[in-house]
Amino acid sequence: MLAAYAGSEVDLPDRLWENEIRPTSLVGDGHVNWNGAAPQVGRGRWHVPHTVGLLLYRDGLSGEQHHVLKRQVASLVFEDASAQTRRRAIARWVWVVRHVAPRAARHLLNAAEGLAQMDAYPKHFVVETTAPMEREMHEAGRRFENGGQWTKSGATTMARWWQLWRHHPKAFDQIFSGDAS
Repeated sequence: MLAAYAGSEVDLPDRLWENEIRPTSLVGDGHVNWNGAAPQVGRGRWHVPHTVGLLLYRDGLSGEQHHVLKRQVASLVFEDASAQTRRRAIARWVWVVRHVAPRAARHLLNAAEGLAQMDAYPKHFVVETTAPMEREMHEAGRRFENGGQWTKSGATTMARWWQLWRHHPKAFDQIFSGDAS
């Protein structure tokens, strides 16, 4: 099952509990601690190098050094690897750069377990990023901002509609063709 939710992600664990929804996995961007909300909690792969890039600037790195380190992190995050291999590679990178880029190193270290969960349970993480939802969030955000008077439930419905269309096109076609039997 694939689900979509609109609202503050801080509220998600409580919403899941209140509605008796027990997902096997969740993917987040690291802003909220979802441990306990699902047996496997992954870290959206796209966010890690993106955020590390921002943190490298905050650590005072720019130019070629910034580019090289961000590329290294992207390689660590997206390269096919076992959970154990990825953890070791991340630990080595963090050890090497911890004094030069402490914020970036801390972020990658904090992401390591979520990435390892995705490596260890690939069938539970068909979607490896929050980006599919963010595309829908962008569309819903445009409609909120242009005076469309959308409600939270309307945004959630739109997000579900897009997810159904993207991930279950046959079901989408069946529902919207009038043959929903």
